Order: sequence, then C-alpha cells, then structure tokens
Amino acid sequence: MMQFYLKKATELFYQLFPFKDNTKLIDNKRMQIIPDRKLHNIPFEALTTSNKDNLIDSYLLKKAEIYYQYTFSLSIHHMNLKNYQHQSFVGFLPIEFNAKSLPTLTKEFTEINSTVSNFNNEIYTYNQATKNNF
Repeated sequence: MMQFYLKKATELFYQLFPFKDNTKLIDNKRMQIIPDRKLHNIPFEALTTSNKDNLIDSYLLKKAEIYYQYTFSLSIHHMNLKNYQHQSFVGFLPIEFNAKSLPTLTKEFTEINSTVSNFNNEIYTYNQATKNNF
C-alpha cells in the first residue's frame, strides 16, 4: 500500500512540475501555491519527489516551504501589509491549454496584470509560459 502511494504521489509531482531538474529548482525555496479549480483538492506538501527514497525523505514538504493563498490579489495585499523590502514577481500563466478539458485562465490574466504593478516583474503568458522560460 505504501509503495502504491509513493508511486502515485511521485507521478503527480512530475505531472505538476514537468521541468528538467525540478527538484533542484525547488530545493530550499518558498513555494506559494494558488490552486485553481481541482487543484484545491491536492495537498501539495504530501506529494513525493522520488519513489526511490524512503517516504519521509521524499515528501515535497522536506524540499521546500509550501504555503497557500486563495488568490493572487490577496497575496499582494498580504505582502503590502508586511511591507516586504524585496518585491519581485515572476508569473507563468499559459491562459490556454492544449488539453481541451482544461479551462482558459482569462480572469486570472486580468487579475495578475492589475496587481503586479507594485513589483519588479516578469510575466510569461500564452506561448511564453514554457518550461524553458521557467
């Protein structure tokens, strides 16, 4: 049973983070997750980054600090309240997906553009929101 969980949790991690050297990119980082629709049901901290390690060492929570926000605008508001000194933002928002079953992110596009003006920012949308740019 534990091997089944480890296999499925690792497969889901690689589906959600399909980047080369993905574990190196997130190692010792803070990950802000703003889940949309079905992603609200995924406990990201319980995903595993390897099915070769033992279960405790392979949790995503062991690699990165994970925290959740409901919306990007709430995140910006929270950051402004804390008066962060380092204000930068990189956003990847594909807007449309090849898989027709996934909805377009037009509302999110409007929200991100209206709230990032306070930051040194880079926003990658549509065809620019690629693995290579990440």
